[in-house]
Amino acid sequence: MSQTNDDAGMPIAITLEPGTYFRCTCGKSNNLPFCDGAHRTGD
Repeated sequence: MSQTNDDAGMPIAITLEPGTYFRCTCGKSNNLPFCDGAHRTGD
């Protein structure tokens, strides 16, 4: 189990399947808390 924070900064627990995941730190992802590459759009 992994832990991350919601929009209010409160921790949430999520269960992940084995694999590689990238956590969004820019806030532009449509798949929070995971990165979907939205930071690359140049906005």
